[in-house]
Amino acid sequence: MSDKKYLVVCRTPEIRTQAVVAASCEVHSEHLVLLNSKGELAAMFLLEIVESWSVAYMSKSPPERVSELVESGDSGQAEFADR
Repeated sequence: MSDKKYLVVCRTPEIRTQAVVAASCEVHSEHLVLLNSKGELAAMFLLEIVESWSVAYMSKSPPERVSELVESGDSGQAEFADR
C-alpha cells in the first residue's frame, strides 16, 4: 500500500481540519481509523465529530483528471466504509 494524505474535516472548531499521512482509512463502529502501511494506527476520530474526509494521492506525476486526484467521504455515507 502506498501512503496517501488524508484531510479530515471536523465539526469541532479547535480541530477543524487535520492532515494525516496514512495507507488506509476504515470505519470501525463509531470511529474513523487511519492506518499506516504497517497496519499501525496513524489517527482515529470519533465519527460524530467528523464532517467529511478526503484523500489526495501522493504521486510523482500529476494526474490527468481531477477524479484521479481526490476521493471524498462523508460520515453519512455507509458505502465509503467498505473502501
